[in-house]
Amino acid sequence: MTPLELRHTIEAGLLPLKSQTSIDERGMLQVTVEVRPGQRFVAEPVQVETLGSTRAILNLIGALKADIAAGKPARRRQRR
Repeated sequence: MTPLELRHTIEAGLLPLKSQTSIDERGMLQVTVEVRPGQRFVAEPVQVETLGSTRAILNLIGALKADIAAGKPARRRQRR
């Protein structure tokens, strides 16, 4: 899966929440989700290499949704 396809799959899996993913030069995937207007959930970076299967991607999406629903901070919650 290309980086663009991976980003799209994760962002689509988090709908209807607005999310943004990025992959840095070290191969770390960062996911930011707008929980409410002005409040963002920023997940711990994940190594792209660990997302080599559909199951791994689905597990990541499920964990993000569960943490957001439980109100758990990932790395930090930001207010704009």
